Amino acid sequence: MHKPFPAALLPVAMLCAVGPLFAEEYAPGVLIEAEELKRLIESSDRDLCVLDIRSPDEQRHGSVPGAKAVGGFFDFRSAFGPGGKPEPREGVGMTLHHLLGQHPPSRVVLLGDSLDPSVARAWWQLRYLGVRGAMVLNGGWQAWQAVDGPVEQAQGGAIVGDFAGPLSVFEVQPQTHRLVVGGKLRALIASRDSPTLIDARSEREYADGCLPGAKRLEWSGLIDADSGELLPADELRAKFAAAGIDPREPAIAYCRSGGRASVTVLALAALGSERVANYYGSWNEWSQLPDAPIERPDAEAAP
Repeated sequence: MHKPFPAALLPVAMLCAVGPLFAEEYAPGVLIEAEELKRLIESSDRDLCVLDIRSPDEQRHGSVPGAKAVGGFFDFRSAFGPGGKPEPREGVGMTLHHLLGQHPPSRVVLLGDSLDPSVARAWWQLRYLGVRGAMVLNGGWQAWQAVDGPVEQAQGGAIVGDFAGPLSVFEVQPQTHRLVVGGKLRALIASRDSPTLIDARSEREYADGCLPGAKRLEWSGLIDADSGELLPADELRAKFAAAGIDPREPAIAYCRSGGRASVTVLALAALGSERVANYYGSWNEWSQLPDAPIERPDAEAAP
């Protein structure tokens, strides 16, 4: 019998899985492969926007044709208030309008150097802010080069889109089921009603202290080290199973500041599960909360 979803996070349970949890392929709408993006660009698909979140130095060698440079214009690390608070900073709606328009296209593709915490964080934040079509180019720039995708040369290290002032503003609609804050999580743990907690940090960080009962699955173990792509679906399921994590069950992922946990959230979404939230304040917040319980696996394992 599967564990019931806690009432405090019931909206997550109301989301249906976006694809079969045991199919060999990824669930739709989370990742886009380089060949598919190449086909869309070559067909001049107008229902598409590519956001290049790489640094200006990385963009100097070019980008996907038509991509808008985000680096230096919209910092995803500072889009939220301090401490992982769920309220987006003032002006985020205007910024998103500059990038996406009042009604974003059905495909908003995020381009990183590979599939790493930076691009996963951007994906999670856009989904949280209500951009339902946000997806990640699997493998990022490495994958684009591997398929000989066309390159648009950048000038001055960045490709800048058209950011003319809007007449109206993109309406930010926070998807609150995608985020957990420290106070609510502490209450869930105290009530013994917490979903599976997934620690995406390194072994050393985990050993120095973790949330009670957390299962460790380091984010980098979900990515192919050579290609920078998410592991195939069957390998992902094996990784989660080995860590004692059932993708069908509700879960909360955390790390130090929300980026690495976003990779875990994305990987579970790619397996068809939307029943996972990001503790965005993560260890930076938890370690500062008064009376927040902390486990130290090394100390508990010692004789």
